[in-house]
Amino acid sequence: MKDTLVLRFRLIQPAVVLSVNSWGYGRYRTMKKKIQIAAAAIVAILVLIIVLQNRETVETEVLFATISMPRAAMLFGTLLVGFGVGLLTAGWLKRKSK
Repeated sequence: MKDTLVLRFRLIQPAVVLSVNSWGYGRYRTMKKKIQIAAAAIVAILVLIIVLQNRETVETEVLFATISMPRAAMLFGTLLVGFGVGLLTAGWLKRKSK
């Protein structure tokens, strides 16, 4: 038998509906979500610190062109490219497993 529990969080969402059965898995889901949010916040803060500490200009050679840009912009661009490749790879692997 499943019960429905409605929790209200003012900072996260207006209302979160959790499915809770007799073993209490709803608590596990909310704790897991809180851990994921905390981990994402820590990673975002670390990325921001690293980028802000690397503001000097560097020259980068891409194929035949030499590009001069702040190291923070280069790091952020590399982060975006890596994130995009990860998304594409995850989508490709998910479609392949079906």
